[in-house]
Amino acid sequence: MMYKFRTMHVGSDQNGAITAAHDPRVFLVGRALRRMKIDELPQLANVVKGDMALVGPRPEDLNIVRHHYDDFMRESLLVRPGVTGPGSLHYFAEEEDLPGDPVEAQRVYLDSLLVKKIALDLVYVRNRSRRYKAELLLRTALGIVGAERIFARRAHHERELATQIQRERES
Repeated sequence: MMYKFRTMHVGSDQNGAITAAHDPRVFLVGRALRRMKIDELPQLANVVKGDMALVGPRPEDLNIVRHHYDDFMRESLLVRPGVTGPGSLHYFAEEEDLPGDPVEAQRVYLDSLLVKKIALDLVYVRNRSRRYKAELLLRTALGIVGAERIFARRAHHERELATQIQRERES
């Protein structure tokens, strides 16, 4: 079980697991928690319990894993999920890039964003080190305060590696 602050009305996930900007399922306080990423803080309890790591691929909705992951994507499940990782850093404000309708947001997410995020997470899975973890934690902190551009060159390199990994999947 993953801990999070509730930001949506109970039962809202029946309209799709993906949340878009201005999604009516998210209540007002929930919007503020999500924008500042405070809704993720309870996951530190999961880290203490050993269910999650500070750094790793973000846990995905179980239905998406069951119905949409292929062998390429399952490689991201070989390490403990994390509170932060390259996929979540590159798509820090992914809700802003998705259509407002929950069903359409989920379609766009599954058709275009999911593979890109997983490819970025595989860059981490295949190259993890203490230094890389420390860098990702620093980038996360900088991202929260709006200073993530400091690592723009590193982010560009990760996207290049992710593109290579995506090509691997296609061949």
